[in-house]
Amino acid sequence: GEPFCFDNQTLFQCHNKKLLKNENGIFSVYNKTANGSYTGQGWVLKRSIDNGLTWTDVHTDTAYFGPPCMEQDSSGNIYLINDDTISTSELLIFSSPNYGSPSSFAITSISAGKHSMILDEDNDRIYYFKANEKLKILNLSGTTLSTVTLLQDGPNAYCQYPFFTKDANGNIYFAWVTDDHLGPAFYRNIGFIVSRDLGVTWEKMDGTNLTLPIVADETGSAEMISLI
Repeated sequence: GEPFCFDNQTLFQCHNKKLLKNENGIFSVYNKTANGSYTGQGWVLKRSIDNGLTWTDVHTDTAYFGPPCMEQDSSGNIYLINDDTISTSELLIFSSPNYGSPSSFAITSISAGKHSMILDEDNDRIYYFKANEKLKILNLSGTTLSTVTLLQDGPNAYCQYPFFTKDANGNIYFAWVTDDHLGPAFYRNIGFIVSRDLGVTWEKMDGTNLTLPIVADETGSAEMISLI
C-alpha cells in the first residue's frame, strides 16, 4: 500500500491516540497535508492486516485544525471525532470487521484547536472536550446527552491540551495544560479533576466538590501542578 506520508503537522494532537490494535489489524490516524492557517488539514485513517508491513487507506477526510481523536470498543468498532468546521465536530463510527463507510453524527457549538476524547463502554458514554472549555457527553450511538462548560480562562493562563483517562471503577479523570496569556506558547500549569458520577459533578482528588466552570489556571480551585 501507499507508504506513510508526513508533513510538519503530522504529530499535531500527539497527546491523543494515533495507533490502535485489535483482532482485525493495526489502525493509525494522522495528518497527511496541512496549511499554516489551520483551516484545512488532510488526514487519513490507515489499516494494516500484516503487523504493519503494508497499509491501506480506510478513510480520508479534512479537519479544520488537526487529525481526529480515536478510540475503540470491545467489539473492535472504531470511533473518531473530527473537527470538521470551526464550530462543529463529527463523530465517525467504523464498524468491525470491514470498516466501510462510517456512520456520522454531528457535535455542534464547539470549537478549538486541541481536543480529546475517551470511551466508557461499560456506561455507554463518550466524553469529548475541546479547549474552548466545553465538555460534550454522548452515548455510543452518537446522541449528545449533555453539554457542560467545564472550564473558563484564568487571569494568567487558559486551557490548551486536554486529556482523559479512567479507572476500573468508571471514574473519569480529566487533565489539561494551560498556556500563558503572554504568548508565544508558554505552558504554565497542569490541572486535573475527577468525576465519579458519569460527568455530572467534578471533584478534587480528596473528594472536594468543584463549582463549574472551574478557572483553568492556578487561581482556580482544581488540583494544579506548576510548570514554572
